[in-house]
Amino acid sequence: MSDRTVLDALVRAMRGAADYDKNDQAAPAAVLWPDRNREWEPLVGRLHGRLPLLALGEHEQGAKRGPAIWLHCALAGEIEGVAFADGETPIVYFPGVGRDELRSLEDMDPMLQPIAELQYRGVYWSHPNGRDWTIAGFLRNKEKGLGLDVKDDAATLAALARALNRLADESVDALRGQQLGAEGFDALLSPDPRRSLLHWMNDADGFRAGRDEGEWGAFCSLCKKDYGLDPEADGVLSAAEQMGGRKRAWAAVWDRYAEAPDKYPNMMDLLRRADPQELVFAQRDSWPGINDAAENDLRGALVALSDAKPDDARAKLAELESKHGERRGWLWGCLGHAPLANALKHLIQLAEVTADGWKYGDTACLAKQYVDSGWRADDALLRSLAAVEKTEDVAAVRVAADVLYRVWLEQGATALQAAAADVCPAALLPDTAGVEVGTCVLFSDGLRVDVAQRLLARLEEGGCAVGLEADVAALPPVTSTAKPAVSPVTAHLGAGSGLDPAAAGAQTKLTADLLRKLITNAGWQVLGDEGGDPSGRAWTECGDIDQFGHSHGWKLAREVDREINEIAQRVESLLGWGWERVIVVTDHGWLLVPGGLSKVELPEHLTDQRKGRCARLKPDVTTAFLTLPWHWDASVNITYAPGIGTFVAGKEYDHGGISLQECVTPRLTVTKAASAAAASVEIESIVWSGQRCRVKVSGGSAGFSLDVRTKAADAGSTLATSPKEFEDDTASVLVKEDDTLGSAAFAVLLDSSGAVVKQVTTVVGGEA
Repeated sequence: MSDRTVLDALVRAMRGAADYDKNDQAAPAAVLWPDRNREWEPLVGRLHGRLPLLALGEHEQGAKRGPAIWLHCALAGEIEGVAFADGETPIVYFPGVGRDELRSLEDMDPMLQPIAELQYRGVYWSHPNGRDWTIAGFLRNKEKGLGLDVKDDAATLAALARALNRLADESVDALRGQQLGAEGFDALLSPDPRRSLLHWMNDADGFRAGRDEGEWGAFCSLCKKDYGLDPEADGVLSAAEQMGGRKRAWAAVWDRYAEAPDKYPNMMDLLRRADPQELVFAQRDSWPGINDAAENDLRGALVALSDAKPDDARAKLAELESKHGERRGWLWGCLGHAPLANALKHLIQLAEVTADGWKYGDTACLAKQYVDSGWRADDALLRSLAAVEKTEDVAAVRVAADVLYRVWLEQGATALQAAAADVCPAALLPDTAGVEVGTCVLFSDGLRVDVAQRLLARLEEGGCAVGLEADVAALPPVTSTAKPAVSPVTAHLGAGSGLDPAAAGAQTKLTADLLRKLITNAGWQVLGDEGGDPSGRAWTECGDIDQFGHSHGWKLAREVDREINEIAQRVESLLGWGWERVIVVTDHGWLLVPGGLSKVELPEHLTDQRKGRCARLKPDVTTAFLTLPWHWDASVNITYAPGIGTFVAGKEYDHGGISLQECVTPRLTVTKAASAAAASVEIESIVWSGQRCRVKVSGGSAGFSLDVRTKAADAGSTLATSPKEFEDDTASVLVKEDDTLGSAAFAVLLDSSGAVVKQVTTVVGGEA
């Protein structure tokens, strides 16, 4: 019979000690279990529930333990609560007592004499050689023990004693066929020595308190053997120094730490306090203190660029990159403790993009340069600012960025203003009024080109197909003027007061509520968070980029990705609801200059309305600044601050002026990315016969199925008894409810994953 565990084998062996020949012998009164060195004592508590066990020692009724006189009475059945089943032979454990001490009545301890007679009426559980069982002996013996291969050295015996409790739960079959030594037994108490070592280093007191003497001894033994470290004598700082050195076995400990550093939150401080005696260049990345010092040096170098010329700043940044760039790959950089090294990557991109300057030309030429590559400078600026949080780090990045960005931004704005002075940029606005049914137009205020590029990447990662085109904002590029110009009702609007249009034939200012009402009156759905009816057309709004920029200035850089994710999730939900496409439009971009836009004087009495970057002039008033007609009324003149100037002091985020960042606007058309098979298949015909819908397709039907639903993307709205797969380009489904006859529905084509790849509107039962 194979024992499942060592403890099972021990129980079987002890019960077997009571076996006797019923035809020739009387039943033994007890099985005596002497254990001079107390080797077995750790298992006695676990055996009480499985064996009729009594133990010699100080009296404790619950543990069935007591002195010799108590044992005598218990075996005689005179102790209340101690009883044995019929045919069951009690086992008496003698900790600290050897078999030889029970044999001689003359030399016997008087305290044992009350049970001396048991050696005549009982039997011993002992080795076949007549000696007391030791743990190692029981494991090795092939006749009465387990027949395992156990090394015979002091280290193995010590480790075996430590690991006895864990060894008891090991499978006997798993132990067979291997040589068992100290390392294997200690591994039972510390099965993952690297993990244990790291936990000890991270919290030495807590680690020690959570382990008994055997577990702690096994841990110390493994550390000495495998890592040349005595935890008690050397301590955690010595361990940190060894781990940081990453020599021999310690390299694997470092790798284990680097895989999950968050599990050891105190380790970084420990490595800071460690004092490496030998610092090899390849090990510099082990020490957070070296990284901290490098961050301080980089911060000073960036601040020192405040008076540098752009070309000199580019050269210095390249030098800094060669020195600090590697730290982005260090563990500390990956954990966010090298923010300036991470920001440096984006400053390098800013330096590269701005080095190209602008190829002066007309508006279309400049816009193309910006859409092709210029936006990357704006993106690099935002990312460099988003990489840092501490006030001193932000200040350093702002200094370096300003040296490169401000001049480039000023040159681009000046170039566009020079082109616009002769030829006003045409309002190349998206024709939202003419979009196809099945389209939802999503308006996002202040979706600048660089932010739109991030949105495009996020949507493509989510499995969408995205096309990006560039438009030119209505002038001036402020929300009140430019948002209505991209709405589906732009043709129904005209001049109003200030910079706001008005509904045609009305003098009322165009509020957000009024715009939504006009869109609804034009036959469009205006959506909040709901999905709407994908068989029509809809307008919805999402995103707070512009509002956040006005409220928080440069800190918008930290918010951009959250805004992008929110917009992307809304687009994805609309496509999932059944809209064939979502067109994302915006009203304007913006300027963000961390050092602030330069102040330009414009007397307020010359204007009807003045904003930071533009102002509506009073009739017959002229200025030396660029002046262009208002989008909603060509007789109204709008004057613009030169370059990246502002009429209102204290602005670091603003829009409304003439710059590529403000005037060139993105338009994204988003659809589900269809497979080649889904793109080629077409629904040829839908034929109803009563409540049965039969659909024929062309272009291949393998892997597709048919369903009829009230909401195209909602499988829960199905009207069919069940979707049916196509055979020979044809499939038919039965509508289950009579009262749906004559109601509108969608016949939808599903791919193998259940996604809608084609949909056609229909009427249940055919045309009414």
